[in-house]
Amino acid sequence: MARLPLRYSLRNLARRRLRTLLTMLGLALVVSAIVFMLAFSTSLASNFRDTGDPDNIIIISKKAQTTALSSIADKDCDLIKSKLFDVARTFKLDEESDGEPEPLISQEVYIGLNVKVQDAKAFRTGLQRAVFHGVDPDLVFRVNSNLRLVKGRPPRQDMLELLVGKTAATRIGVKTEDLSVGAKLTLLNQTWTVVGEFEARGTIMDSEILTHVNDLRLHLKRQDYSFIKVKLKDKSRAEEICKQLSLDEQFGVKAFPERVYFADYAEGFDYFLTFANAMALIISIGGIVAGMNTMYTAVMGRIREIGTLQIIGFSKRAVLVGIITESVIIALVSGAIGCGLGYLANGLPMKIPMAAFRVNVSAQVILLAMGASLLIGLVGAFIPASRALRLRMVDAVRHQ
Repeated sequence: MARLPLRYSLRNLARRRLRTLLTMLGLALVVSAIVFMLAFSTSLASNFRDTGDPDNIIIISKKAQTTALSSIADKDCDLIKSKLFDVARTFKLDEESDGEPEPLISQEVYIGLNVKVQDAKAFRTGLQRAVFHGVDPDLVFRVNSNLRLVKGRPPRQDMLELLVGKTAATRIGVKTEDLSVGAKLTLLNQTWTVVGEFEARGTIMDSEILTHVNDLRLHLKRQDYSFIKVKLKDKSRAEEICKQLSLDEQFGVKAFPERVYFADYAEGFDYFLTFANAMALIISIGGIVAGMNTMYTAVMGRIREIGTLQIIGFSKRAVLVGIITESVIIALVSGAIGCGLGYLANGLPMKIPMAAFRVNVSAQVILLAMGASLLIGLVGAFIPASRALRLRMVDAVRHQ
């Protein structure tokens, strides 16, 4: 059976340059939109899924649903710390000292507060909401393995100092340079100074602002903590320890493995994920329909050519394969261009309630988008080409 040579398909694409370019442009825009929507939804999901260490547990008050709404009294914190001393990993503040090692049990405050960035170059009118996290600077980098100091130093007590995350500026609504080391922020009727910058890429901590927990409690006039975070010696015991704490009526708390907590917390953002996935699906379907329409017009305009090819000895199958080859070439080139355009969104900061994250255009997203582009090319060519090939050769040659 005679086959149409590949150069025939390539020559056809070059001969119809304007139509080919317009088809590629339309498909490339569709693919770039698919890349962005898929990257948005997967990045949002992974930011919650990857937040936390597998050997950490989080303890909040029994009636609270989140750390922001939790309250654990000082005396209860001391009791819990005493109970968990033997199962918590320990460290020494000074490796050369002979002092007793300290447990990695961090009592923290987590709260959203109105803040104003002084001398911001592009600040929206009025106060903006930011997420503040009171921590012990000696513990925070040991308890959170994904935390990395990239500039400056940790905050000191009684100095009203702040350590800002990489995407904290996006969360507040200012430029990144407005939160650089030395920047002044007004909150709780006090002026606080940024003394460092940290990164917790791929987690929601990246959008937080850290300060010394005692300073935050003092100016909030709080006698309690929001939650307790514990790094365990043996992560395999996390669920067992959490169950024991949750059932112990003495404390009035509930505990979760840290990653389980954030996975449950992410359920509150199912709307965003559903919306993003639905948009990607709608765009894909719209792209297939648009591609089919474009290819239908292109194929139906070549009916005489299709009839002539059959008369000179090419089978219907060979002609169909040739037309689909043209469409697949267009789809692959357009998909590559669209993925390139979509990749421009890689690292783009996005804001959601109580957090901010960076869009990550992963290899998986690129593969899915290329698959969608290929599907558009195949389906968009097969249906109209099959219809055109049903015509009798004589009728096809006479077609005007």
